[in-house]
Amino acid sequence: MTAAGPAATAGQPVVINNWKLGVKQVVFDQVAISAVDETVSPPLKLSADKAQLRLQLAAEQAGADFRLTVADAAFSLADLALASGAQTPFKLAQLGFTDGAVDLAARHASLGRLYAEGGQLQITRDPKGQLNIVGMLPKFGAAGQQNAAPVAPAGARWIAVAKSVELSKFGAEVEDQGTGVKVHVQDLAVKLDGAGSDLTQPVKFETALNLREGGQLSAHGRVVPASGAIDADVRVKQVELSPLQPLLGEYVKLKIAGGSVSAHGRVTAGAGGAKNARLRYVGELDIAGLALNEESGELFAAWKNVGADKLTATFAPNLLEIPELRVVEPDAKLIIENDRSFNAARLLVRPAASGATVEAPPPAPTQAADDPFPVRIQRLRFQDAKLDFADLSLRPQFAAKIYELNGVVTGLSSSRDSRSQIELDGRVDEFGLVRIRGVLNPFAPANNTDVNVVFKNVDMVPASPYSMKFAGYKIAEGKISLDLQYKVRNSQLEGANQIVIDKLTLGERVDSPDALKLPLELAIAILKDSEGRIELGLPVSGSLSDPQFSYGALIWKAINSVLTKIVSAPFRALGGVFGISGEKLEAIDFDPGSDKVLPPEREKLKQVAQVLSKRPQLKLSVPGQYSEAADGAALKVRAVRVEIAKRADIKLEAGEEPGPLDLRARAVRVAIRDLYAERFGAAELDKQKKAAEGGAGEPAAREPNSDAAQEKLPLWQRAGLLIQGEPQVADASAFYHKLQERLDQNQPLPADALTQLGAQRASAILAALKEAGVDPTRALAVAPEKVSSDVGKPVPLKLGLAAK
Repeated sequence: MTAAGPAATAGQPVVINNWKLGVKQVVFDQVAISAVDETVSPPLKLSADKAQLRLQLAAEQAGADFRLTVADAAFSLADLALASGAQTPFKLAQLGFTDGAVDLAARHASLGRLYAEGGQLQITRDPKGQLNIVGMLPKFGAAGQQNAAPVAPAGARWIAVAKSVELSKFGAEVEDQGTGVKVHVQDLAVKLDGAGSDLTQPVKFETALNLREGGQLSAHGRVVPASGAIDADVRVKQVELSPLQPLLGEYVKLKIAGGSVSAHGRVTAGAGGAKNARLRYVGELDIAGLALNEESGELFAAWKNVGADKLTATFAPNLLEIPELRVVEPDAKLIIENDRSFNAARLLVRPAASGATVEAPPPAPTQAADDPFPVRIQRLRFQDAKLDFADLSLRPQFAAKIYELNGVVTGLSSSRDSRSQIELDGRVDEFGLVRIRGVLNPFAPANNTDVNVVFKNVDMVPASPYSMKFAGYKIAEGKISLDLQYKVRNSQLEGANQIVIDKLTLGERVDSPDALKLPLELAIAILKDSEGRIELGLPVSGSLSDPQFSYGALIWKAINSVLTKIVSAPFRALGGVFGISGEKLEAIDFDPGSDKVLPPEREKLKQVAQVLSKRPQLKLSVPGQYSEAADGAALKVRAVRVEIAKRADIKLEAGEEPGPLDLRARAVRVAIRDLYAERFGAAELDKQKKAAEGGAGEPAAREPNSDAAQEKLPLWQRAGLLIQGEPQVADASAFYHKLQERLDQNQPLPADALTQLGAQRASAILAALKEAGVDPTRALAVAPEKVSSDVGKPVPLKLGLAAK
């Protein structure tokens, strides 16, 4: 220490001597810390062991300037604990920093590394939404504010910087008492680079944690503390859903028996708005292995996984948008209970009754002013879905199963004005087929629904409980096919349904008070046709809002009528000779453009195999037949769909059907226009646009009210459509359907496409026969040939028999 300058005499001003002070090392070692805050109840106790502090100190007085610097500072302590009564909500094994420095004159403080290790927290949110830690902290009232230290004079702001902030090996027990959700965080690690007092500067961060219940979460990116702006890569790996059981239990009586969620994407946060959402996630999502059990332990619903390669979710504004969502191997159970209620209704948790009278809410308006959270799913694909159905109200009870339900739903949206297209196909029991086609809005099915549901070749023997109740007979044999048309407008149902029953044979009579009092034996003789087939048209109508309306009752009344008709014709050809029950064996039906052997046709081939096994001198010829009309149209439609999907960047797996085109997707519309212009010329495309706009073409070809629609379309919208290459009309659906229709009609096919299809069908039949036990030398394919079949109708492939 050095000093200079004369000492002051009495009556003279004090002269500040210049001096310097340098301390090479200041050390505090093995210091125990204990503090108690009695301003809260119970008192808050802070304790720590082995506190260490090392630093270098330098001070200097030069005239009126005073300088103080601290350098090479390092601090650490162990076993930090914060206790409140019997609770210890916070523990920390290690806390410290290195490379600390302070410059008092420059108002600058810095740390090389700030670290904490082995932290343990207990965080509880009570039913009122308050956190336990907040209640333990000191409460500063008015008196504390009055006695507060005076505010320092305004000057340059302090600047504090930490090059690295690291938290490691942290754990936390987090509980929400309001919902009952409880999780245990393990191995929480956080690293910040460039943190400081300037909150407008971005800070790099990395964080990761494990959950004891199962799963991992990690993220890395940048955050701006002042604005809350975030740009981060986030990964969620197999986080178990079981901790959400208390939340699920508030609504349904189901238990989460399995399931995990995984995700990987980008999270950004902004100020809110159309271009800068308050929170936005873009990435993958996968919910795997979900299993929901009833309280008895029986499975209610499950799936292998539900996932999307790309998902966009935003808040402020709210939106969920998914290009394609895949639901793989969903498995559900639908049961009609003894009281005719559904099992799903039984599983709902009903609120406890109270003495207060609760006024019923007013009915919801037909059109919602705003969709609080719009949902748009361009393609929803089901793979190998399964549904178990049972009716426990019948004696004996009835059960049926739908397997291998596959297909696509396009244009799914929560907008009440939207309509989704559906194509689903599945198997009923062993040889039955179910097919669903149409349009509807699943979020508002009573408003705008037009769906066709087809059941084909469904065995009626398992339906005996229904025939016993309504007809008074068991079913010994029979197959039923249903073609059900559902049209709903404003909750009004209009149905035009067709029911076909083949080879129905009644079994023993059963007394039933609900059975129709009809002489069924006489009706069989009167109503059957020469083909042994009974067909019945069933128009139905009613209001879905009528609590007395029952569509199922109407359908089964029709079946009661059909049960008065009996098919007594024997099998044709060998089927009749050998007494094998089943449909005609000489033809195997294929879907247009397909070489897949359908379940009903596979049953026929199994019967053919039985015939061949009983007649070893017979051999079978299998021609590769095709229809130029039906197969050609189907192959053209599929080729156009595949080409448009390819141009619209819609990914298709090998052998995957493209499904219907979503004309609301801009990429699909662009692909259709480009393909049309490429094949027919840009001038022809412009001509079609003008025709759609009502400005060209014959009057009969114009769209209804096209001129009025054009006049009502604002100029700025017309300009936008013109720039995008769209026709300047409010609804261009008819325009694109017309383009697609012409593309389908003029789609070129390879010269051998139809003959190759016929050969593939023959090969598929031969493979099915071999699987059924037929010697390959007894079933041979012959040259492909044309057959007649209308567009959209099945293509029959007729088998031939000959002697060896």
